[in-house]
Amino acid sequence: MFKIKVSTNFPDWPFIRQTPKSEGMLGNCKFFINQDIEDCDFWIVDGDLVKTEQTFCPKENTIFIAGEPPTIKSYNKNFLNQFNYVITCDKKLHHSNKFYNQQAIPWQIGAYIDKYGYDELKSLKKPEKNRIISVITTNKDWTSGHKKRIEFIFKLKEYFGDSLDVFGRGINEIRDKSMGILSYKYSIAIENSNFDNYWTEKLSDAFLGFSFPFYYGCPNIYDYFPQNSLRKIDIDDFDGSIKIIEKAIEDNCFENHFNEIVESRLLILDKYNFFSMMAGFCNKYYKKSEKIKILLKPERNFEKYNFKKYFNCKKIFLYVKKRFFNK
Repeated sequence: MFKIKVSTNFPDWPFIRQTPKSEGMLGNCKFFINQDIEDCDFWIVDGDLVKTEQTFCPKENTIFIAGEPPTIKSYNKNFLNQFNYVITCDKKLHHSNKFYNQQAIPWQIGAYIDKYGYDELKSLKKPEKNRIISVITTNKDWTSGHKKRIEFIFKLKEYFGDSLDVFGRGINEIRDKSMGILSYKYSIAIENSNFDNYWTEKLSDAFLGFSFPFYYGCPNIYDYFPQNSLRKIDIDDFDGSIKIIEKAIEDNCFENHFNEIVESRLLILDKYNFFSMMAGFCNKYYKKSEKIKILLKPERNFEKYNFKKYFNCKKIFLYVKKRFFNK
């Protein structure tokens, strides 16, 4: 059995719910999430570390997952050099041992109501779909991608009116994403960036809720999912996107391609799930060598976070001023 230590920069997130019985076991792999353990066979850092940590582990079996796309963040080279492997979508990232792959972003559906963990989602039957189409977003507008997304959604709402339900933080808040997906045949899922191999819970949550997604983001998304399980739209082509959405609804794509939705759903649960993906990675790339004392530091220990130019101090100040002081 492989002992796999997982450190994340979201320590309060119920990550382990994505494993059967929430036990952290998958095949021959036992995952220890944000726990101090004496030794391990692999050490995975997802996103960053909250604090400096140490354990005994083969240096060759250290892995970093770069969860942010390059439009949001670039990672410090010295920070990355702590790891033998890096999983990323960023082709410009500097590391000698990169893997271009999706980053297994955690699901959100059910997380805020302590429901719909792996076992419940696996056994869940198709819910009653008495609404047509929804979109879940936020009012976040830090980047050009954020701004384009929210502008596109507001235009969609203006066009579709009451036929489209819009939910999200700062807009029309719901307790959990399941409340904005399970009752809907169709979901609109829009990423903040469009890079090969970068897709997030925006898409996986739609599939897990048995919805047919209209998707903008990862250009090679059909490398991951059956083509008829979703339709790609382009937020830079509003009229074209409207035609795609209306045609799919008119053609009853939800009903006619439900089997493909189920297939994509199972891929989310059992292939692209963080734990499935990393269990497969560890079995494939395991290197048996001496466990030595490894100390890993958060990125902030190397330099201040390298936010992109639109995250400069002035813009952060103006954003906070606008949002919280309304001046």
